Amino acid sequence: MSSDDKIIQVDKVKPHSSKKKKRRIVIILLLLVALGAGIYWYLNQSVTPDTVSVSSYTTVYVVEGDLTSTTEASGTVVLPNQVTIISTEDAYVDTLYVSEGDSITKEDVLIKFSIPDYEDDMETYTLELEQANIELESQLEQNDYELQTLQLSIDRLEDEIEDTLLDKEKYEALASVKNTYKDSLEDIEDTLESLYESLEDTKNELEYEKTIQSIDINKQKASIKMIELNISQLEEDIEDLNVTSPMAGEILSINEDLYIEGNYIESSDELFIVADRSQVYVDLDIYEQYASLLDVGDPLELTIGTETMNATIVSIGKVASMDSDGLTATITIRVEPETDTTLNPGASAVASIVLGVEENVLQLPRGSYLTTGNQKYVYVVDGDKAYKTEVVFGDIQSNTVQVISGLEAGDEIITSSYQGFISEDVIQLK
Repeated sequence: MSSDDKIIQVDKVKPHSSKKKKRRIVIILLLLVALGAGIYWYLNQSVTPDTVSVSSYTTVYVVEGDLTSTTEASGTVVLPNQVTIISTEDAYVDTLYVSEGDSITKEDVLIKFSIPDYEDDMETYTLELEQANIELESQLEQNDYELQTLQLSIDRLEDEIEDTLLDKEKYEALASVKNTYKDSLEDIEDTLESLYESLEDTKNELEYEKTIQSIDINKQKASIKMIELNISQLEEDIEDLNVTSPMAGEILSINEDLYIEGNYIESSDELFIVADRSQVYVDLDIYEQYASLLDVGDPLELTIGTETMNATIVSIGKVASMDSDGLTATITIRVEPETDTTLNPGASAVASIVLGVEENVLQLPRGSYLTTGNQKYVYVVDGDKAYKTEVVFGDIQSNTVQVISGLEAGDEIITSSYQGFISEDVIQLK
């Protein structure tokens, strides 16, 4: 084709501007379709006839105020001045003098025990003592008789010596005159010598007898003393069978075996529990991390049985104990209850303890809306609708829930159960 033909056949060539125009039209149509779809989706979400309607519900407003942090602790009633009386002998019940609940003073006799062997031993010792005393008396009388006999012999010998000396003087005078008396004088001198020897022997025998008698008497007295000591020790042992109280107080419990006379009780058996009720405390176990938040003198509320009372912390333990799970540690605090009621040791107690107060905290009351597991949302009322709103909760104290984020003071929140619309993002309110 010639150049003239190219110029002349311009109708065979499509203008470039017509293609751009078509593309614009297509884009506009697509935008209109997308816009329509968005409007349709929005209308379906906001005003669809399938929106859940709720007519029965309760609401509250988020408020701002002070939040009191508390914890609960459990424990038992204790009487610090309390003793358990233990048997020190294997013995038999004789006489029980007290009953549970009796008030007693120190050294009061609570029970009398008996040991048959003690009674037999006492009878034996008593007879031995009587016999030993009789023997001593008899021995003393016999000794006196023997000493008196020897003394009489000495006295006779001395008299004979005195008479013989007189005879000697007489015969000495005669012998000086006449020799025939010299033989008689010699006989007298021999007699006198014999008498002196007898006197000396008798005196020695007397001293020896005194010594022997003294030894025998001392032996007998020692034997008597030993018997008396045995009796004294046995009397103490029998006295120890009278069990006395080491303190004044009240009989809290009695071993049931003590109520029957003749029952056998072994050494180390528990007999009585005696306590002074003038001081009553409650020992509570709290988690270790809370101990630093408490001080001696802090008040708390205590419930024992059906009675609720005030109490004051009197001591805080310094040693932690591990729970049976091995994961948590507790500290024991001792509190003094303020009550006129008689509290029984070992009774269970529950305490509500204030740990601190946080100011200007967003709060909601506890309610059934919190019973949905790991819930992190609430329904916020706006006009005739309620919208699911994410929230972060903090501490839950008593009937109050702390709101960390997601809500503001004055927001109206549905607090009744969410079970009927838990999966809905928006609900219609009637």
